[in-house]
Amino acid sequence: MPDRKPNALVVMLFLCMLIIILSGCQLPDQGATEEVIVEPTATQIPIEPTAVPTPTTEPVDKGELGKLIAPIIGEDNITEITQLLTISDGPTNSADVAFSSDGNWLASAIQDNTVNIWDVTDGTLITNFQAHTARVSCIDFSPDGNYLVTGSWDKTLKLWQVSDWSIVRTLHGHTSFVSDCEFSPDSDLLVSGGDDNRILVWNIPEGTILHELAQLSISILSVKFSPDGTYIAASSGQPVLRIWNTDDGTLYRTLEADANIYSLAFSPDGNTIAGGPAIVEAFVGTPLARIAFWDLESGVYLGTISEATTAIEMYFSQDNSLLFSVRSNPPKVVIWRATDGEMVQELSGHTDSLWGFALNDDGSMIATKSRDGKIILWGLPQE
Repeated sequence: MPDRKPNALVVMLFLCMLIIILSGCQLPDQGATEEVIVEPTATQIPIEPTAVPTPTTEPVDKGELGKLIAPIIGEDNITEITQLLTISDGPTNSADVAFSSDGNWLASAIQDNTVNIWDVTDGTLITNFQAHTARVSCIDFSPDGNYLVTGSWDKTLKLWQVSDWSIVRTLHGHTSFVSDCEFSPDSDLLVSGGDDNRILVWNIPEGTILHELAQLSISILSVKFSPDGTYIAASSGQPVLRIWNTDDGTLYRTLEADANIYSLAFSPDGNTIAGGPAIVEAFVGTPLARIAFWDLESGVYLGTISEATTAIEMYFSQDNSLLFSVRSNPPKVVIWRATDGEMVQELSGHTDSLWGFALNDDGSMIATKSRDGKIILWGLPQE
């Protein structure tokens, strides 16, 4: 029989098969379904948070946020915060409560525009009086113990003599409701912010406007004096905190955040200012809240604590070691260790939205006020 030479096509197919086997490739499965890649829709694409602007000043050598404020109260003592007393305050549409400077009284406002004065030792009602013709929106005792101020939706502030609860004067200046008010540390000045976008500084002895710090394009939410009275800070729901010099009303510094700021707090040592929450849309439909910190002297951005929701108010403890963040709904106060940003305790006891919070001057007692018509007094551990 004549020799039969391999067909060239067969040889080529054999070589191709050999190459496929040696390279570890697999022949396609004719019965397999081709994978379909679905491009993400707009709602699936994460949005990166806007970076906090880089400070123009040289950073202060303070290290991490955990090294900013020296701890005094240890973590073991935090769990000793307990409920002391519950006061039935009545129906409320007012958000504020305030301790007197000696810590013996607590002022609160209820739905009929009446101010209640309570004895904190036993919850006894000392007195009450009709304060305004509309909702009372802010209350504060002067540090010298002589006066109580109330601000209202009737566009006025009223100054009351604590000795007999008589009215000293009515302050006219805002053209819309007063949203917040606070005495200066020396009790000579009063700052008020309003829905008219204005921040007014009042001379208490004379009852006159000393400065108008700003007329912004948005309502003022919170105003605070620094612990030594040198500065006044304000938040307005914008991604900035503004700070003014108290003596001449000039703008001292603007601190930029990555999202809107609703509440603010100075540390008692005067070194740090906190603004929060700065709400960031990390993913569409998933808001994150952050409490931001700055060095007051330099304006350097220091870091954040991640919150779960809006903090309607914030306060540092008197020893600078803790930060209290007040959540309206669900109603609770979250206590953060300011040394490292760790959450150490939550205070829960109300059945409806939290509307007010106060810390007495010696740091031994907290008051929380709720839409449920109750005030709860909490005791803090003392060394």
